[in-house]
Amino acid sequence: MAEAHPVGFRWVMKAKERGATVIHVDPRFSRTSALADIWVPIRAGGDIAFLGGLIRHIIENDLFFRDYVVHFTNASCIIFETRRKAPPAFSPAGTNSNALTTRRAGSIKATG
Repeated sequence: MAEAHPVGFRWVMKAKERGATVIHVDPRFSRTSALADIWVPIRAGGDIAFLGGLIRHIIENDLFFRDYVVHFTNASCIIFETRRKAPPAFSPAGTNSNALTTRRAGSIKATG
């Protein structure tokens, strides 16, 4: 993002100055990766598996705003479906990202 959208990237850097954690998910190491707090080097095409791993980690560890999700999104069905029976330990297969990096990225709670 820093290379392609330098004007927009300044807002990311301002957020970082105010305490935001910047996570860069890209197979290539770039200037954006260098400035990010966490770089997740996933394999090209593995982004959906990585996203699924993040969502699962966030739901399993209650790292989301339950009231907002239940009342203002259609994701409440995911929350209640996941609680019934989920496959054993997620592994973002095909992402070339290790599970520890995925958990670390998923453990950062949004603040506003």
